[in-house]
Amino acid sequence: MSLIATSFQLNAGYLIMRPFAQRRYWTTTVKLSVIVTSLFLIILTGISKECHAHPHVFIDCSIRLEFSGGKLTGIIEKWSFDEMFSSMILMDYSKNGSGNIDSNKIAALKKEYFDKLAKDSFFTKMYIDNKVMKFNVASNFVPTVEDGKLIFSFKLNTGGVPIPSSGASVTVYDDTYYNSIEIAEAGVAGLVPSGLKLKKGQFKEVAYYFGQVHPDAVRLQR
Repeated sequence: MSLIATSFQLNAGYLIMRPFAQRRYWTTTVKLSVIVTSLFLIILTGISKECHAHPHVFIDCSIRLEFSGGKLTGIIEKWSFDEMFSSMILMDYSKNGSGNIDSNKIAALKKEYFDKLAKDSFFTKMYIDNKVMKFNVASNFVPTVEDGKLIFSFKLNTGGVPIPSSGASVTVYDDTYYNSIEIAEAGVAGLVPSGLKLKKGQFKEVAYYFGQVHPDAVRLQR
């Protein structure tokens, strides 16, 4: 066989085999591309969910526990919102850009930004006698502005609960972590039962945001 014939056969073989090699390379490339894309989407989805869950609103909460006749009758709360959220709300609900709440818009503000929290127990729960007390009604709602910050003040009625020897705890938190709530101050009002002490700290019995965050709590202990 001549060199020319041999060369032709080799070239013909190369021409025949080349499409298969290209096809194999293309298939492998597509598979790798699909795998990389899938991993990217999984990572992106995880990051997206995590970013969405990060707190967007920050609230400093003051709590006053109200006693009467030796029983806990109410929880009085005062929420102070961060500057960014406050300015956003005041743009729509202040009077002529004065920075103060327009009295004619209080009802609308309450309906839009407070009443809807009833389904979440106004972010407040009381743990007592191995039970959880939730609240779907709040009273004495008053919105104000202090140093440019929006303030919500309100009261939750506890119905006159005696504090057992095991004590009780009041927590204020948003388990979606959209709102970050810190109990900045805690106190009592009225006649407090003898031997009952107030303590502020983390409530280790509850964890949220992938089990990484414990809410603040006010504890009543004997």
